[in-house]
Amino acid sequence: MKPVKYLSVLVLLMVMAVTSTYGQSLTDILNKHYAAMGGVAKISGVKTQYVEGVTLAQGQEIPFKKWGQNNKAMRLQFEVMGTSNVQVLNQKSGWIWMPVMGQLSPEDMDSATFNAMKGMLDISGSELYDYAAKGKQVALVGKDTVEGKPAYKLKVTTKEGNVGYVFLDAGSYYIVRALNSVKIQGKEQELISEFADYSKNSEGYVYPATSTQGGGMMTLKINKMTVNQPVADSLFIKPKQQQQ
Repeated sequence: MKPVKYLSVLVLLMVMAVTSTYGQSLTDILNKHYAAMGGVAKISGVKTQYVEGVTLAQGQEIPFKKWGQNNKAMRLQFEVMGTSNVQVLNQKSGWIWMPVMGQLSPEDMDSATFNAMKGMLDISGSELYDYAAKGKQVALVGKDTVEGKPAYKLKVTTKEGNVGYVFLDAGSYYIVRALNSVKIQGKEQELISEFADYSKNSEGYVYPATSTQGGGMMTLKINKMTVNQPVADSLFIKPKQQQQ
């Protein structure tokens, strides 16, 4: 009986060692990611954010501005075909005003659009930071390759049960790719986002200056990003009047 007992103990110790190493490996990777993004103090200290840039799609260059209050409210405003268009959301709902689509006054955002956009409320600097408090689960799947470079593949499950994958470059620990499933016209489709040209602003916050979606069909370039400057609550209030 003793050999069996000792063998059981040995197997248990081996399982515990593997589990411990795996957990430490994920923790170590995430800590290096946080450090690469400016450090935990910077990430956790984000209260507001303002971004200016352009979106390149179908041969058009569309200027945009974005204001955010971390995990509270977000306003995205973009100019196209001589019109100013707005999308706004908070934790519970959103509204849109799209004159480019013939919309004469602001309307409530439909649930599908709201669910697709509400992740934009998190402006902390990394969707992986403090993930448990956000109701997410993160697991280290293993290693993969992105643009010919090794990357850590992380499985991210939201509190709603949505599953996506985040790839961290094994050298820089920046997020270089994200895979998510989204509903487009009622059909589930895989959305691939690529992130590059990481920059640091004068306040010490790190961000990807270039991101692409749909295999390069749409590219977003950030020209300016400021953090913790005043952002008026009035930006997020749904107006009642028609656009002139």
